[in-house]
Amino acid sequence: HIQLRRLCSILHERTLPLSHPAVCVLIRQCLFHLGTLTTTSSSTHSSFSSSSSRGEPCLQWRTGWEAEGDVLTTLGRELARLAAELDEALREHQAVILLGEMAAYLADWDPTCRQAALKFASMTSRAADSMDK
Repeated sequence: HIQLRRLCSILHERTLPLSHPAVCVLIRQCLFHLGTLTTTSSSTHSSFSSSSSRGEPCLQWRTGWEAEGDVLTTLGRELARLAAELDEALREHQAVILLGEMAAYLADWDPTCRQAALKFASMTSRAADSMDK
């Protein structure tokens, strides 16, 4: 989870320019990597426990990430905060696209991410509508 915790820190502190193409690539690589597969079941990762109990592989880096206060809920809070912050200033188009993609990917596992994804989608829709005028 260390990579995702660092990602949470980056989002919270805004230490990297989220509109820079290289930063976008690094963040996507961090979020979308597969990593080690495991068949070990853990009581803290409910989305994958049924497949793990049958001996089917699951992503090891996602075990335990759904626990309250762990990386998934923290990412959800940071994405929601950034959605609210960027909604007021739509000049960071690349950051909105990146963060919206992240929120949409994580939306399957966390309702806060789902809400943030909808907020980012709404922002991009409004920006597109304003270009038509």
